[in-house]
Amino acid sequence: MQIITLLFTFILSSLFFFFVINIKWFTKTFRDITKDESGYTKLIQISLIILLSSLFVIIIIYYLFNPIQVDRIDIILTVIVGWLGAIIGNFFGEKSMKNLEDKRKINIEKLLNEINNKDLMLERTEPILKKI
Repeated sequence: MQIITLLFTFILSSLFFFFVINIKWFTKTFRDITKDESGYTKLIQISLIILLSSLFVIIIIYYLFNPIQVDRIDIILTVIVGWLGAIIGNFFGEKSMKNLEDKRKINIEKLLNEINNKDLMLERTEPILKKI
């Protein structure tokens, strides 16, 4: 039982240090998510997924320490898995995927414009550089 406790402690501390190391990336990602109107909905969905996943892990740990009370745990695990399925299904729903596809098209257009601008700059400077 001590090995399981140490393993969970190691996993949780690793996740904490991973979060601390990448806090700048997390902040940038949260700002990118909340730029448009549907971003707050996605942020709430992500928060709920993280909350329910952590509750799932806590209940599993509780079950490992108290294996006698299985009936209540089964009910709670079923409810949590159901909520996770509903949230993930909504998160990857048709609207969200269409929104992501629209954003991807906009990003591709911006990248193509940037590449074309750089090509034009290179074409303009090439004759000048040849003269030098």
